[in-house]
Amino acid sequence: MGGGPGFGPGLGGGPGFGPGLGGGPGLGPGSGGGGPGDGSAGGGPAVPKPPEPPKPEEPKPEDDAGPPPPPPPGVPPPPPPPPPGGKKKTVVPPPIAYPEPKCKLRPLHWTKVAPDNVKNTVFEDIGRGVTAASLKIEFDELENLFKVVPLGKKGEGSDSKAKAQTKGKIQLLTQKTSQNLSIFLSKFKKSTHADILKAIAMWDQNFLDADSIRQLTIFSSPTLLGEELTPVKEYIAAGGSEAELDDPEIFLLILSKIAFLPLRLKAFGMSLNWMSKASEIYLQLQQILQAMELLVTHRSLKKFYALALTMGNFLNHGTNKASNYGFPLDTFTKMRDLRSTDGRKMTLMNHSLSIVMDQHSDIASLFESELELVISVSQLPFEHLLGEANQLVGTFGQIKTELATLPANQAFLAQQVGTLVRSADAPMTKLKALATEARSAFEKFCQFFHEDPKKTNAETVFRSFASLSTSYTDLKAQRERAAANAARQEKIRIMKEAAEEEKRKKKEQAELAKASGQTVADEAPAEVETAVEDFRNRLRKGVVVRARAKKQQAEQTIPSAAEDSQAQPEDEAN
Repeated sequence: MGGGPGFGPGLGGGPGFGPGLGGGPGLGPGSGGGGPGDGSAGGGPAVPKPPEPPKPEEPKPEDDAGPPPPPPPGVPPPPPPPPPGGKKKTVVPPPIAYPEPKCKLRPLHWTKVAPDNVKNTVFEDIGRGVTAASLKIEFDELENLFKVVPLGKKGEGSDSKAKAQTKGKIQLLTQKTSQNLSIFLSKFKKSTHADILKAIAMWDQNFLDADSIRQLTIFSSPTLLGEELTPVKEYIAAGGSEAELDDPEIFLLILSKIAFLPLRLKAFGMSLNWMSKASEIYLQLQQILQAMELLVTHRSLKKFYALALTMGNFLNHGTNKASNYGFPLDTFTKMRDLRSTDGRKMTLMNHSLSIVMDQHSDIASLFESELELVISVSQLPFEHLLGEANQLVGTFGQIKTELATLPANQAFLAQQVGTLVRSADAPMTKLKALATEARSAFEKFCQFFHEDPKKTNAETVFRSFASLSTSYTDLKAQRERAAANAARQEKIRIMKEAAEEEKRKKKEQAELAKASGQTVADEAPAEVETAVEDFRNRLRKGVVVRARAKKQQAEQTIPSAAEDSQAQPEDEAN
C-alpha cells in the first residue's frame, strides 16, 4: 500500500518480490493491480519473457547423472539434449512414495519448497532410487504416534492426558498455544465466547481489562490465526464438526472471523489507559527537562566545577595530568576515592565540600536544597520513557492509518476509532514533540558536561549530580555530630575544673585552720561523722522504701483472700 518496493509479499507500490499484491510488477502470482504483473490476476499486461539462452553443450557420457534441474522461476528452462524421436522435458524426481494414512494426522508446520527451487541443494536428487522401504520407516507406528483422535479413549497417554481425554474433544493446536488459551478462557468461566466477542466489539472496559486486551492481541497474531490455525480450518473444511473441537480451538477459530480484529484490539487497548499513560510520561519528561535546565544554567554549580578543577590541577602539578581544562562526571567518584595522608581519612571530595560549607554559601544552598529535583529525576528511566512515548505515538499513528481504510459497512467501528483519534490527536502530537525535544536536549546536556550521550545514560548522569548533594548532607551531619561531641567534652572539662577548684579551696582552708592552731585531726572526726550519718540516712531510706513496698503488696493480697473466703459460702449456698 506504500510507495516503495516491497521485499516479501508485494504490499508496496513498487515491484514486489513475492506474491504480487502491490501496485507494481509482481514476480509471483499477480493479484495486485496498478502495474504489470506476471500472474493471472495482475492489473497490467504480462511481462514479456526473456529470450531463450543458447543451447548448452551436451554432457559427456561419464558426466551424465540424469537430466539437469530446471532454472529458477521467471526464466525459461534451457532445452535438454534432443533424444531420439524428439525433445523431452526435464522432470524433477517426485517425492518418495509412502502409503496413504488410515486416519487424520497432526501436521508439521514447515515451509514448503517448490520443485523448481531445489537446484544445487541436498534435495536435488534425494528421491532418485530411494524408496520408503529402503528408509525403514514404520508407518503404522508413525501413524499411531501422531494420529488425531478423540482424547476420551482409555489406556492412552499419561494420567494428565487421560484426564483431558474425558472431554472427548479434538485438539489441533500446539500444546503451548492450547494451554495459554485455556488459562485466558479460565478467567471467563461464567461467560460464553459470544460474551467475549461482544466485549471486544463494544469496547466493554468492565468486561475486558488492559491485560486481557494484551493477551487477545497476542492470540490475534498472524502466526496463530494463520499458520497454527490452518489444521483447524482444514478439519472443518474436510467436514469435521466444530462441536468436536476443544475449547481453545473453537475460540481461536471464532476470533479469526472477526473483521479488522487487530485494529479493534489496538484501538480498544489504547482507549483504556492512553490518557493516564501519556500524562505520566509527559510529566516525567518535563521534570527531566527542568532538571537539565537547572544544572546547565546554575552559576553555583559552574563555580564548584571551577573549584574542583583548580584543586585537581594543583594536586597534579608537575605531571602530565596538570594544566587540565575540564573533566568528565566520573571525576566526582575519583574525588571520593582520593584520601588524605594525614591520618584523618579525609577525601578530596569532603575537603572541597568543607570549603563550600565554610566559604561559599551559594554553592552550599545548591547542594543542600536546590538539587531535590535532580535527586528525584535520577530515579526515572529516561530511555524507557522515550521508548514508551514512541510506542504510544506509533500505535496511535497505525490506528489513524487503518481508520482511513475502513469500508463503509464498518460505520460503528469507524465511529469508535474516530472518537478515540479525535480525542488523542492533540495530546499525541504534544507528546511526540516533547519526546523529540527531550532527546535533543539530553544530547546537548551531555555535551555541555563533557559526556558522550551514546556511551552514557540519563540515570548515571543525574545520579552523579545527586551524589554531590548526598555527600554534602553526609558531611554536614558528620560535622554536627562532631560539634555535639565537642560540646559534651567541653562540659565535662568544665565540671572537672570546678571539682579541682573546690578541692583546692578546701585544701587551702585546711592549711589556714592548721596555721591558726586547729589541727586537721580535729576536723577529721566531724567529717567522718557527717559521712557516716549520710550513709545511715541512705540505708534507712532504702529500708523504708522496701518496707513500704511489702506493705502495699500485702494490702493487695489480703482483700483478694477475703473476697475468696466470702465467695465460697455464696457458691455453696447456690
